[in-house]
Amino acid sequence: MIHLSERQKQTLELLSYGLTNKAMAKKLFISEPTVKKHIKDILEKLNAVNRTEGVAKALRMHILE
Repeated sequence: MIHLSERQKQTLELLSYGLTNKAMAKKLFISEPTVKKHIKDILEKLNAVNRTEGVAKALRMHILE
């Protein structure tokens, strides 16, 4: 099982809606570089090469519903 922090889960959910890094940062009240770091960490944990693959894998693994 892949462990994501609560903030990473929130970021992943917003990522699944197709939001930009800037929009995610605004919604989560964090900086864009922090969003980029969360996305990088999420993709590494999911062994995904891009956002689309990351969201698809998260859906298949039931991390996202």
